[in-house]
Amino acid sequence: MWFPDQPKRSDIETQGYAGLSINATLNYKNIIRLYNLKYEFSNGIQAPSVKGRDELIKDKAGTAGYILFHLLSDFMIPQLPYNAGLILRANYEDYRAVVHFRDYVRYIPYNYNDVRRIYTYNSGDEAEFYTRFNDFFCGVSFGNPPGTGNYGRFFAGMGKTLYQKPYTFRIGTQELEDTITDTRFEGVFFGVGIVGQFILNRNALLHITAAWHVGTGDMVLVKDRVDITQIAENNKSDISYMGLELSTEYQKEIIPNKVQAGLEANFKIKSFDLLTPGTTVETAPNMNQDMFLGIKLKIGYGF
Repeated sequence: MWFPDQPKRSDIETQGYAGLSINATLNYKNIIRLYNLKYEFSNGIQAPSVKGRDELIKDKAGTAGYILFHLLSDFMIPQLPYNAGLILRANYEDYRAVVHFRDYVRYIPYNYNDVRRIYTYNSGDEAEFYTRFNDFFCGVSFGNPPGTGNYGRFFAGMGKTLYQKPYTFRIGTQELEDTITDTRFEGVFFGVGIVGQFILNRNALLHITAAWHVGTGDMVLVKDRVDITQIAENNKSDISYMGLELSTEYQKEIIPNKVQAGLEANFKIKSFDLLTPGTTVETAPNMNQDMFLGIKLKIGYGF
């Protein structure tokens, strides 16, 4: 589930999903180890690419689900100290949401310069939209190699997040209530984290991942017209980006080396704050915050 900020004049309702997941763990001559490759999808998906960005909010947008491509790889080079490796991570998440309007709102598309059209909605109207979250991370990792019983690894590197969604501009509690824009959010960050595996008993494992991201943010309300980042810079201010990712998974063998069952929980935050000359990271007013929660039951077969 995705929990976006709720505008004052509307309620945003997002939908979860039920689907399938494919995982692979590969080894190549004990030199390179790709320890997690995952692809998830749900039934009844209508690809968001069929809609232009100027049509993100539009009545009767059609059905859509959730699709996620997730790649997390750790290339192991045992000859180096601390089993140093390269970690790559890419996530693509698509969501569908419904906006329930409680008062008059006008919607300005991101590419207004091309379409030259503003949509209006009144109390009782509804609209559907798609949002795609794009995340990429690249860094180095150190620690025990996976597959050696209990292990832990530390990683650090640089990353980027990018997405667009209907948004009402706000700083703290002040909000431009009567206008929604298809705002583009971008964060470039430095990230650190840990991954670990703990053997609970002969047939049960616990996997834990935690990551912290901090960097600079970019917010463009209307392409080539309203760039909040540029406005902030002109006033000697900055937009900061902060991200948090937590994941834990309990895994138990039902049939040794063949069938496994598991329970996984995930939690993420993406947050943008305004850093003015008179504020610190702790006191900066928030401009946007998206939270994500996932709980999954798993049955796996190894071969």
